[in-house]
Amino acid sequence: MKYRELYKKVKKTMVYTKFYGIKNMIHRNFDKYQVNEQWYSTWFEQNKVTQEEIKIQKQQRFVYEPVISILVPVYNTPQKYLQQMIESVCEQTYDKWELCIANANPENLEVQIILDEYKKKDSRIKVVDVPENLGIAQNTNKAYEISTGQYIALLDHDDMLATNALYEVVRIINEKNKSEVIYTDEDKISENSNEHFQPNFKPEFNLDLLRANNYICHLFVFKRTLIKESEPFREEYNGAQDYDLILRCTEQAENIAHISKILYHWRMHRQSTADNPASKLYAYDAGKRALRAHLKRCGEVGRIEKLDDLGFYKIIYESKDNKDLVTTVIKSDGEINYLKKCINSLKEMDYENLQIIVVDMGNQSGKVEKYYQFLEGQGIQVVKGQKDSFPATINIIKKQIKGEYILLLSQYIEFQGKKDLEQLLANCQREKIGVVGARSYYRNHTIRHAGIGIGGEKFSYRLFEGLPNMCKGYMHREALQQELSAVSMECMMLRKSLLEQIDGFDDKLGDEFAAIDFCLRVKEKQYRVLYVPTVVMRYNASYDKERIEAKNITIMMQRWKNVYENQYGYSS
Repeated sequence: MKYRELYKKVKKTMVYTKFYGIKNMIHRNFDKYQVNEQWYSTWFEQNKVTQEEIKIQKQQRFVYEPVISILVPVYNTPQKYLQQMIESVCEQTYDKWELCIANANPENLEVQIILDEYKKKDSRIKVVDVPENLGIAQNTNKAYEISTGQYIALLDHDDMLATNALYEVVRIINEKNKSEVIYTDEDKISENSNEHFQPNFKPEFNLDLLRANNYICHLFVFKRTLIKESEPFREEYNGAQDYDLILRCTEQAENIAHISKILYHWRMHRQSTADNPASKLYAYDAGKRALRAHLKRCGEVGRIEKLDDLGFYKIIYESKDNKDLVTTVIKSDGEINYLKKCINSLKEMDYENLQIIVVDMGNQSGKVEKYYQFLEGQGIQVVKGQKDSFPATINIIKKQIKGEYILLLSQYIEFQGKKDLEQLLANCQREKIGVVGARSYYRNHTIRHAGIGIGGEKFSYRLFEGLPNMCKGYMHREALQQELSAVSMECMMLRKSLLEQIDGFDDKLGDEFAAIDFCLRVKEKQYRVLYVPTVVMRYNASYDKERIEAKNITIMMQRWKNVYENQYGYSS
């Protein structure tokens, strides 16, 4: 048996490598186990619902107690998995549910006998036969037809719910103004159900991340009134029917709630490397079509591309007006060679309507002064830095900034693509986007900036810093466009009108904290802060010149106490 399992593993590895290439095979294996599984196993045991909590939850009564209809399409499910799935529903501490099962192969006697037995035991279990096996979307619609609940939950036929899953859903519905969409964290379980691994700790609702990958996935619960159609699952998106539904529901919902608890267990072979990727292409093509329809409904224009890892996408948004003036403000420490590279990378862009301002942070040599004179002869403005503070200088020179969009840069930044500025601008032009940042890496090809999170002793931290640039990060997050808490001032695009609206940067803080403080104030105004990893820059200095002062950490801890205590980080 050991040799057979080894053979299967090697074969799957070879298939994946053939389809994706050696580089992506390395990426996959490097990223796959970033959450230590022994740590997670211990964490899971310590955090799962206790017997005492189960007793309390069963006696709990809520002001609003909706019926939750759980839809499950079944097709030749192995007996043990089917029983475990049903038992996980029957053991729920919240009892106002109904399990609606569509059996796509009634001729399978083992499955039929199990379903009949459970129907007799519990009237909340309903079964409809679909002998023609219409397809997963159509089969799930048959389960939907026999449902009556105010809320709908989706469950796969061989997965399991945590005992407190529905209780937590109803609790959040009551606490958060009758949320219309609810989703939870999830993990994987082994075939024997004894091991839990690969937890997916998810962010609060994050539209751009959802457009990059169906991160919501399981457990997903939605209010019935969000979907007006009699058949919520659409057959043209078979393979990505859940993704299409989630996109449509989140478009309509005013209140979306995330429960940061592992409440869904997705059954998966622990050692699998990949199935034949080509056999699943139809599902990822369907996902691409679902995204295209979603963008059209939202009135946004962009080109959707599949990433190397199937199920992940990037959207190249189209600029609303590629003639908008962009003012680039570059912080210069007098390192001429690096400044030249930065400016040259800007001039090589496929975007010509640029105003460039270089901020001289002082104490420069005669050689540097001559170079600044040369730049001014080229139409590039050079201004003296104020108070030894780049944020203070930006506040002071606002009137000299002519563009509606401002790009702040460090002189050590060197863009790698000719379309980078255009992509930053296209995202910044989108509705309710306030700030856009990018990804940078050191010359040794390790990550410098991939967004900023909130948490830890120093208030904030750089996401994925120090990891190889080839790394895609936890749940691919380093490689996916998404909303974040903050991005770096070393490459930050923002609207000039927003800079004026929130009264500029706090010039008492250093660059890093001034950027974070600004981003958090932008978010308070209900604008979003985006990380765009497809814009990749090289950071040419080999070290970090800024020193974080303890007094600034204290200021941020006090000013943003609520944010820090929530520690939403990249889960913002």
